[in-house]
Amino acid sequence: LRSHPEYNQKKWTTKTVFDFLTKPKQPILPAVQRKNERRRCLERLLERLSDKDILGKDIVKEYLCDQYRRNLSVNTMRNGFYVIDTFLAFIRELNKTDLNEISHKDVLSYIEHEQDRGMGAQTVSIRVRLLRTFLRYLMERDIIDPEAVAKRIMIKVPDALPRAMDPDDVRGLLSVIR
Repeated sequence: LRSHPEYNQKKWTTKTVFDFLTKPKQPILPAVQRKNERRRCLERLLERLSDKDILGKDIVKEYLCDQYRRNLSVNTMRNGFYVIDTFLAFIRELNKTDLNEISHKDVLSYIEHEQDRGMGAQTVSIRVRLLRTFLRYLMERDIIDPEAVAKRIMIKVPDALPRAMDPDDVRGLLSVIR
């Protein structure tokens, strides 16, 4: 009761306490809602993970729980899971049977594979960052060789072009200048 914002604004009597406790509940606070959304996201990702047949399922589960504990956003967890899933599926296509067999060459092959699929430079760059985070997690736990992530991988992303102005705004600007 004391933590509620209205606590210091009212003179509390039996009637006001009763009214306060019986009035309709206020909407969930955004922070609580975000926490519940993150929790649901983690549960969905773990459920999807249990349905998949990928290398190192247990370590991926630990990694996702670590992301949740570090309070990462829903989109970060979701995108990270997608990148890990596609990367480990690619590793399986290379006939590797254990995570400790992953090399720097495999990471470069995966990046080339993503580019060949038609992914843009910005998308590939984001996926490389997410993958590097996962690989660093594996390296810290002595699962993969540090050489797999030792060399920094940079994808050249072209500078963004300025957005075009709306034709009505151009006319308005030109009318002021004249």
